[in-house]
Amino acid sequence: MKFRTPLTLSLLTAVLVAAPAGALTLTVESQVQVTGPAAVGGLAWLPGDSRAVCLGNRLLVLDGVGKVSRLIPTGETVCQSLSVNQAGTLAATSAGGTLNVWRLGDGVRVAQHPTGPLSGGGFVSDTDLLLATSTRIERLNVLTGARQTVQNTPVTALFVAPDGVRAVIGTSAAGRGRVQLINTTTLAVLSGTVCDALCVPQNAHFGVNGRGAVARAGSALLALREGYPSSTLVRGLPASDPASGLPLPDSSVLTFVDGNAESRDLQTGRREKLLPIQGVLAQPVSLSGQGRISALTDSGDLLSADLTFRDVQRVALPAALLGGGEGAALLPSGELRVDAKTVAGGFAAVQAMSKTTWTLGVLSEERQEVGLLSGGAVRVLTSVAAAEGAEARLSVNHWGNHALLWNTAGVTVVSQASGKVVASFKASALNLAPAVLAASSLTLSPDAARLFVLPANAAPFVYTLATRQRAPLTLPPMTANQSYTSLQISGKGVLALGSVTRSADANTAEVGLYRPNEGRPYATLKANSAATRQNLHRWSSDSTLLALVNADERSFRVDVVDIASGKVAASTPPLANAPAFMSWSPDNAKLTVGAGLLDGLNAVTVFGVKP
Repeated sequence: MKFRTPLTLSLLTAVLVAAPAGALTLTVESQVQVTGPAAVGGLAWLPGDSRAVCLGNRLLVLDGVGKVSRLIPTGETVCQSLSVNQAGTLAATSAGGTLNVWRLGDGVRVAQHPTGPLSGGGFVSDTDLLLATSTRIERLNVLTGARQTVQNTPVTALFVAPDGVRAVIGTSAAGRGRVQLINTTTLAVLSGTVCDALCVPQNAHFGVNGRGAVARAGSALLALREGYPSSTLVRGLPASDPASGLPLPDSSVLTFVDGNAESRDLQTGRREKLLPIQGVLAQPVSLSGQGRISALTDSGDLLSADLTFRDVQRVALPAALLGGGEGAALLPSGELRVDAKTVAGGFAAVQAMSKTTWTLGVLSEERQEVGLLSGGAVRVLTSVAAAEGAEARLSVNHWGNHALLWNTAGVTVVSQASGKVVASFKASALNLAPAVLAASSLTLSPDAARLFVLPANAAPFVYTLATRQRAPLTLPPMTANQSYTSLQISGKGVLALGSVTRSADANTAEVGLYRPNEGRPYATLKANSAATRQNLHRWSSDSTLLALVNADERSFRVDVVDIASGKVAASTPPLANAPAFMSWSPDNAKLTVGAGLLDGLNAVTVFGVKP
């Protein structure tokens, strides 16, 4: 994994935003490429050796040499569960119980269908999808919306072959699982097996002719062939280790296990050879009709390779991020990157405020380390108890000189100056149950004297550390289905209080700005609900600006709010995904956002901020 700063046209172009007089100017100063596992939610070959790729909140079409020829933003909805019709003209993605159908030629969404939770599905013709739920199998015409129940059978998984003729299906009865290869028109069983226990097929892939498939089932990797019994390719797979395989025309199977690509005999599973490539992920993988393989590596490269892996083309994709700050990026694996170096150890959280970057490291199952990042290394200050099954959460006050940590075991406050714990108490001190404390949002005041607590589905309150006194936080009463979920406090005592309102259709969020000792907001702004829950909004170092994560049907963005007026003074160009973090430079001249640009393949974007 490395940081790269590619020089592109957008690096040289100022992004001017239409806004009132006195508005800010945001300039894209750098696009940082962090390599590592990418957020790829689907992969499929298209005619002409092009590919469709779900990457975060985007559906990309890559041409034969790996260049982006079409970019389709999916808005706040993550692009996943990708299926492409046989003509390569339509793509279906599913998330949150809604199916979206996109026209790949121009990127237009041509249909949207509520489906509820799906067990799987795929195109069986250029217009029809076969969909599976926990109660039935149905056929959906994506253009007309016409639905037909094919079979009232509970289904645990469904994978449809690229040609739409066959599918791998999972069912269960009497505590045992069944994995079968079926004909999608007649639903006739062509091959299959019954597991000794409940097993759900995963990562099913088909050969070029579609007559055979390989699927993970329980601890085994199985091969299914039309007209033949199933065979076991690999046994004893750990539940946490993904595995997949591709049936090849020469009656062998290319398997992906433990980062290795191996050729195995289709009937016996005997390993015949190890292919000359490592770090290939078991999912997603795809086999084209011309016999080329597309797969993802653990370093974030999207591959296009022949069956021997000797002719390999690579496209570097941006890594998925968990957190970070200026010059630092935390990956979901716990790896912390600072510029071009990897910081030793595993980390659960990183947060940058003012001139300080705090880290929460994983020491053991019982302890977690609290440290400061400086000069590419972490100086450990102390350690805190890790509650069983729950890591501590990290929050830093506005000046960056105190860190707050909490979980079911209690609350801990650490001072940067002394490097010691200055306050520590259990959930009972706050009159909260341990589980309620762990689920609450906590914020430390800039002077580190008071703790602001936003319990889930309860009234917020303030806890004074010195006196250990609890007092209610005066706010407008919550409406039905509304809860306060995030709070950032500026160095001047202004509160940016976020709330989320739940509804059957969608969750909405807003952030209210409160002057010190005032119980009603002087300004209220719309915000992204997920970012509000995660408390991602950030004050500038001088407390005059607030960076607010927002989104619309097209994409995510960051709104920069002028606190004096309570209005948006500037907005970033469209972002590829929800930011994993945001941090301001001490002089307020730069805003580092843990998201790439919508039209780029970077992981972090640094914006210059000018009046």
